[in-house]
Amino acid sequence: MDAYGSTLLVFGLSLAILLLIHRQIAVGWRPNGRALRYVTAFKLSRGVHAALLALLGAIALVRYHDRWPRAFLDPWTGDPVERWIVAFFLAHLVADFVWMVVGVRAHDTAPRRDLIVHHLLGVVAITAAFALDTGYAVIAVVLTTEAMPVATGLEALGQSLRRGALIRRARWLRILILLVWRIPLWLLLSAAVIRSLLVGPRGTTWDLAYAIAAAVLVVLITLDVHWTRACWRGLRRPV
Repeated sequence: MDAYGSTLLVFGLSLAILLLIHRQIAVGWRPNGRALRYVTAFKLSRGVHAALLALLGAIALVRYHDRWPRAFLDPWTGDPVERWIVAFFLAHLVADFVWMVVGVRAHDTAPRRDLIVHHLLGVVAITAAFALDTGYAVIAVVLTTEAMPVATGLEALGQSLRRGALIRRARWLRILILLVWRIPLWLLLSAAVIRSLLVGPRGTTWDLAYAIAAAVLVVLITLDVHWTRACWRGLRRPV
């Protein structure tokens, strides 16, 4: 099986598993003997997805740490793991989109616009990586930021179990992740991208890769500023 064939296989298997997680939490888990609300179940299943993604991101950060000065935007080295991690991330995005459709059709629940923008941004980044055959490592490393949806999932778990202390800790954890890791990571990557644009190797592929990365980072920073404000307001909500 060639590299693209194995990547497609990883995507298909991952999509099946991630959709199963969505379904099992929505249908099969009944804390206190009651079915979960769609919104709560979706936060929980996304939290499980996010834990897997964050773990892959941590592995990638260790594996590709020496690529930091170039914002991890090196060309593909032939290592299939790079593509497999990105394929798993794409499967997560597609699974979430499918479950959003389920929410609209079966539960009359409108999906969050900011979440749609975030996921579409991921699809754009992945499409660019496969088109240019570069940037797989930066996408893999960025998965560390999925630690924030893990905190959201913990809050949903606290709500489903009626554990006020868990809800409060999850809310503070979400803000901590935003301020200590996510936003600083975007700023560090932005600095690396700017440096590479100014002094790095020239060429149409590289200029395009760094330009796309710069645009994506602007949107990600904007989203995280919005989410930080929302999370700060959320601290005052009753549990």
